[in-house]
Amino acid sequence: MGDETPAGPILDELGVTLPLDDQDRVTEVLVLAKSTNLETGQAALIVASNDLDWVSQLGLVAAYWSQRDE
Repeated sequence: MGDETPAGPILDELGVTLPLDDQDRVTEVLVLAKSTNLETGQAALIVASNDLDWVSQLGLVAAYWSQRDE
């Protein structure tokens, strides 16, 4: 596993944005990312958060999937 890399510049480069109003503040974050080793072609799933336990991470994913169907 490599060194820790800040997610902000990577997300910026990929054009990731959040639909926030002026009064909205992000308080928890969960980032799921697919990475590919350019030498071997091996893919991996990377999960990063701001110190969320697995229950909170699962809750964010479940909330996302449930609101997608609305």
